[in-house]
Amino acid sequence: MISSHDAIMVTDPSRQSDHIHGISDDAIALLASIPLAVVGIIANALAACVARSFHNSFGVLCCGLCITNCAVLLVLVAWMIPAISIAYLWGFDETPCGNFLANFVDFYFSLSVICMTIFVDSITLVRLCVLKQIKQKTSNVATGSNWIGARRKKNPEAVFFLQSLLCTAIHVCGLTSFHIVVNSFHSKWGVFACTTMVWISAHTLTGFAFLAFNWRLFRKRRFIAEQTIAFVAHSSGGEAPNRRYLKSHISQS
Repeated sequence: MISSHDAIMVTDPSRQSDHIHGISDDAIALLASIPLAVVGIIANALAACVARSFHNSFGVLCCGLCITNCAVLLVLVAWMIPAISIAYLWGFDETPCGNFLANFVDFYFSLSVICMTIFVDSITLVRLCVLKQIKQKTSNVATGSNWIGARRKKNPEAVFFLQSLLCTAIHVCGLTSFHIVVNSFHSKWGVFACTTMVWISAHTLTGFAFLAFNWRLFRKRRFIAEQTIAFVAHSSGGEAPNRRYLKSHISQS
């Protein structure tokens, strides 16, 4: 049960006789997989609810990612984990079709997506550095409490960038373990740990990463909603605010 997609089941004929101190391998695999997957579903569901408070494009993307993680983990719990009763070792068969799925559909496609993500993150990092320099030059003209307040304000764009960077790193580790690290193991438990458990952990940790960066939303749901056009339009009676009103409202908040 390596991944939630593009996998071909490989049955281990000797698995029915494998027991560890009276506990079957099936039970061990279930005890290792189900709790982690259930925790991941809960974490991603909570993260999806929190992401709705953003009222911006980043919140929509985060909500979509969390819902996708929930769907993958639900597939693991509802279908792949019950399939352990047949066999819990999953892999790509050594056939032309299996090699095509393993290399082009799974590895190269995932690698291209990660490379695009790293490219976008690099551009974002450059833009954040430029904006930081501009803000530092602007803050030099500020004096007194206004300057202190500006220095203490958190930069939400930087927080969003770090969150995206962490999620990308998690999936890079999962992809590396799935296609590279697993080749160093020949035992079924090594393959099980480097594939099934790593991918469940990757989807679970993504939800926890979002909750870790936005934990205070559980106590205060209005994080950046007060500084969005949607919130200002709602507070102005449903009418689209002009730029002067929006600028004054954001500066006051």
